[in-house]
Amino acid sequence: MKGEGAVQEVKGKGQHAMGNAKDAAKGAIDRAAAAAKRGTE
Repeated sequence: MKGEGAVQEVKGKGQHAMGNAKDAAKGAIDRAAAAAKRGTE
């Protein structure tokens, strides 16, 4: 039972890291789009 909790914790951490990576990628895309928009104006 103890091992099961550890597995769940690792899964949770992995999902959290994946969410952070998605947010970071989205932020980078948003910034690049904003910069491109400014560049064409």
